[in-house]
Amino acid sequence: KVRLNLSIITNIMKKIILFRLLLAGILFGLWYICYPHTIQHLEETAFYANIPDYFYKYHSLPTDFIKIIGNYIAQFYQYHWVGAILQTIFVLFVLAACDIIFYRLLGNRKWLWISFIPSYIFAIQQTEKVGIEFSITWVIIIWILAIISLLIRKVPIITHIPQTDNKYLLKICEYSVPIICILLVIHNLLYNPNRLYFEKMQRIEHAAVNHQWDVILKEIPNDIQPIREVQFRYFLLALSEKELLGEYLFHFPIRNEKDFLFDTQGSVPYRFNSLFYWNLGLPNEAIRFAFQENQAGVSGDMTFAATRRLVDWYMQKGDIRQAKFYLNILSHSTCHKKFIRTRNIFLQQTTQPDIPHRVFFINAKLSVTALYLLELDCTDQRALNYLLCCLLLEKELDSFYSMFRTYWSEEKAIPTHYAEALLMLSDKYPEILSHYDISRQKQTEYKEYSELLQKGSSGLQTINMKYRNTFWRYMLFNQQNY
Repeated sequence: KVRLNLSIITNIMKKIILFRLLLAGILFGLWYICYPHTIQHLEETAFYANIPDYFYKYHSLPTDFIKIIGNYIAQFYQYHWVGAILQTIFVLFVLAACDIIFYRLLGNRKWLWISFIPSYIFAIQQTEKVGIEFSITWVIIIWILAIISLLIRKVPIITHIPQTDNKYLLKICEYSVPIICILLVIHNLLYNPNRLYFEKMQRIEHAAVNHQWDVILKEIPNDIQPIREVQFRYFLLALSEKELLGEYLFHFPIRNEKDFLFDTQGSVPYRFNSLFYWNLGLPNEAIRFAFQENQAGVSGDMTFAATRRLVDWYMQKGDIRQAKFYLNILSHSTCHKKFIRTRNIFLQQTTQPDIPHRVFFINAKLSVTALYLLELDCTDQRALNYLLCCLLLEKELDSFYSMFRTYWSEEKAIPTHYAEALLMLSDKYPEILSHYDISRQKQTEYKEYSELLQKGSSGLQTINMKYRNTFWRYMLFNQQNY
């Protein structure tokens, strides 16, 4: 009889261990394969430094204690495989605590399948709440409950409630509930639209930081209309860097030149604006937004991502003193040894003095900034494209023509939207058709567009559909929703 009981317990424990190992393997694989950029984001938006000033800021318990623990653990998410393991461990901690609670309450290992239900709820919430503090809070609370159950529960509840005679039903639950919970977790991680969108946005953002513009352009959907404002700004930035802004500008829901940048507060707008100005060639403005991003971080403190960018940008800018200052701050974290070593090698070898700063105007219109950059360097194609596109967005066709004649190289092919604007200007300046090489197909389209304008409302409806992604349509319908 004793051997039989041991055999039954052994079989039960094998099933318990098997389902937990299966859940752990699946969670690790999904986080590591499907969400590497989300894991990277968790590290980038945290900050930890083993210095008195850092700990002095946190004086409220228990919330600040959880923040410190979360920020310390977040450092290790720099390694994607470690981040995936830690995300999995959080779920296993919750599952283990639930096992203790239900075993103490029910007094039978056969009921431990119930533990998968709260663990499933936590695993789902873990994908929704982008932050390690949430996971730590759950783990602390559930383990407090587990410890309480160990201390105060002497007799299992199962002795006070009637036991079911249907052993088959209990056996079905032993297998079906864990399997169903695991399948639901898989479905959520693979098909949760909010989580997939967040991962996509982090992938786009990291591609922008690494200047992988082709990667961003591959993310542009066929149907551009439903894209969100953060997405289309990164798409426009990639198009600018690939000198394609004049080809695809009016494919996007953009109203005026302000839409190239964010005019709202928050870490996401500040991060984009800093990247935008750095690529435009205005390091002072880029660093200003990086400072603001630091202050608007998820933890309300500095962030690893912004601090690393400040180090690199100050080094490229030639401000060695400021680069060393931020590098010294990062030296008090745990996982930046390689980063610090490579930057110190550069700092030891360079004798580059501080370089003169370019003048910039805080919150100036993009068209003004672009014109200033063109005056410094008339071959700055990026600035020229921004200037011409801004003038088109403001419907300043005469100014567009003046800037186009002044700065556009005649050897370069004319982008689609610039050609559309020149054809409209040709009604006023006929010499445009003989001076610039505009395709016959585009001239035929403009002729059809002009004829449709004469047909009243029916012609406007046709223009709205046939010439949807053109500058001509923008001239007519820019006040309406795309």
